[in-house]
Amino acid sequence: MQGFRLFFLDDGGHSLSVVFLEAQDDEAAIALAEQERDGAPTELWLGARRVKSFPVDRGRWAPPAPLRPKA
Repeated sequence: MQGFRLFFLDDGGHSLSVVFLEAQDDEAAIALAEQERDGAPTELWLGARRVKSFPVDRGRWAPPAPLRPKA
């Protein structure tokens, strides 16, 4: 098993969070990432190698509402 990282990205391509995935190979990791990301823009990495970029799927995902300061 190999340790992959799935980075969730904001609109500017900056990392918001990361999920660690264990998989035998790239194909298996991509399948896991597809389930985990639920349409969000993400990148799947193994070490320093980007395995795949997933664009946002607007039909399945909407960005969270921005935080508003208390009045």
